[in-house]
Amino acid sequence: MESNLPMGAASYTSGDSLKLAMLPLYQARGWLRFLGVMSMIEAFINLISIVGIIVAWLPAWLGILLFQAAGDAERAYLTDDAMLLQAANRRLKTYFILRGVTILAQGAIFLLGVSVFGTLGFLDALT
Repeated sequence: MESNLPMGAASYTSGDSLKLAMLPLYQARGWLRFLGVMSMIEAFINLISIVGIIVAWLPAWLGILLFQAAGDAERAYLTDDAMLLQAANRRLKTYFILRGVTILAQGAIFLLGVSVFGTLGFLDALT
């Protein structure tokens, strides 16, 4: 019979539901740390540019959130601590909300730029 348990969870019993809930985050902790470090590098690159100084704090904050979520997930899995799992999920929630707002803001700025420069280009073509 085929098991519906995630990879690495075949030895768990039904009493280990907390461990099963933590397993995906625990397995992804390396990727969370990698993305956190990449976000911090992006913040540094923004920081050394003149215009990027204004927004350099955002990728740094996102990187710290991911790094902290990875640490919380690892400690939660190793200690069976539901509060640490909740902390990791809370940090990921904040990360995804901030990332979504950032993407929406970038899209709005792009559309504004296209409309302004498109209008200026059209007006210039008329003269």
